[in-house]
Amino acid sequence: MSEADTQNFDLETDIIVAGYGFAGAVAAIEAADAGARVIVLEKMPDTGGISICSAGSARTAHDAGEAFKYLQATNAGRTPDAVLEVLADGMAGIGAYMSKLAGDVGYTVSDSANRQRSGANYPLPGWQTFYHTLLDDIPGFDAEKTYPHVAGLAGGRRLFHMLEANIAKRDIDVRLDSPVLKLITEGPAGAAKVIGAEAMIDGKPTRLKALKGVILATDGFECNEDMKSQFWQMTPVLPAMGRQNTGDGIRMAQSLGARLWHMWHFHGAYGFKDPSGDFPYGIRLKRLPDWVPSDDERARARMVWILVDQNGRRFMNENPPYTQDTTARNFEHFDTVTQTFPRIPAYLICDEEGRKSYRLADPCYNERGIGFKWSEDNLT
Repeated sequence: MSEADTQNFDLETDIIVAGYGFAGAVAAIEAADAGARVIVLEKMPDTGGISICSAGSARTAHDAGEAFKYLQATNAGRTPDAVLEVLADGMAGIGAYMSKLAGDVGYTVSDSANRQRSGANYPLPGWQTFYHTLLDDIPGFDAEKTYPHVAGLAGGRRLFHMLEANIAKRDIDVRLDSPVLKLITEGPAGAAKVIGAEAMIDGKPTRLKALKGVILATDGFECNEDMKSQFWQMTPVLPAMGRQNTGDGIRMAQSLGARLWHMWHFHGAYGFKDPSGDFPYGIRLKRLPDWVPSDDERARARMVWILVDQNGRRFMNENPPYTQDTTARNFEHFDTVTQTFPRIPAYLICDEEGRKSYRLADPCYNERGIGFKWSEDNLT
């Protein structure tokens, strides 16, 4: 790229943030508080990404050293200690940080530090140091009215609303429906410096100069079939909550020579597929209480179903600890004789009493025009 090309910009700012979920919002807030001019670019017409569909709970630690021990015990040696230490330090400070952000816009947070449900999900070294920090109910805030295009747990919408209030208070420039197309660099390959980004803004390619940097806060690649076929063994894997996660940030980082790691490891659970095709995402099952070592009674959730594979065989504990985020792993079994994944699809079986016990599924999404509902009696 020539020097003349690098000077041909339509907009100029200090920091560009690509992506407007929890990570992008916090990055923009921090940059603004450091005195930077910030532009947030979000590819979708609505904010929140998949973050807004979450429970809105921040895993917090009393002690960074204990948190580090637990993280070490749970990553099988695949993550450098230096990275784990940064994460542990952040977890020890996130409660105070959330309180500050909430206080900046007149809200408050609570935590479960003094409740029985504190602690991590597995009885490994350091597990007792953890608890959850959540935003309290916001007076006058109606999650469904404020975000009618979102279905999920109210806590995620509440937390995102607080972050949006902080963005608005700082008068940060937010551009929706504005996907980042590529990074703009100067200098030789292998040593190039990022000086901006090109994005589609108001329907036309726009070059933005970033005097102090570009932050990639984009999501994963669960909606990119090519990337999934390269990095994940089992197939098919349905995305949950939104179709925006197509690996854009990963692709842009790779273009500058970034190395990849941990691409095989995704965060997910088993759920339903809508046979009609009207709902494009996986449908999450009812969220049963997570078991934690400090509260054994929570493990006594009333399970009303079993799963069987395509040969009619049961193959897993359907409700392990932290079932909403780890159970997808049980579906990875590959039959080399038939060259198939015999657990995809699997079949959920319950009796009539189980069907009437509670709603089995809870669809989540952040997309206009979906409006998918699951009936209380599980018949429609």
